[in-house]
Amino acid sequence: MKFNKYKFLPQGKKGMEMKLIVTLIILLILLILATILWQTIGSESDTLLGGLKNLL
Repeated sequence: MKFNKYKFLPQGKKGMEMKLIVTLIILLILLILATILWQTIGSESDTLLGGLKNLL
């Protein structure tokens, strides 16, 4: 069976919906990672970013 990468590219309205779902999932993952990173930075208040977080 020949592998066809174009078969998996979004096509038509359904493709747009899939793109939207994938985008939302990626944003959710980034939000979770940012929260974890923010808490990690927050626990190290002697770092520059920790100092900036305390100002906000």
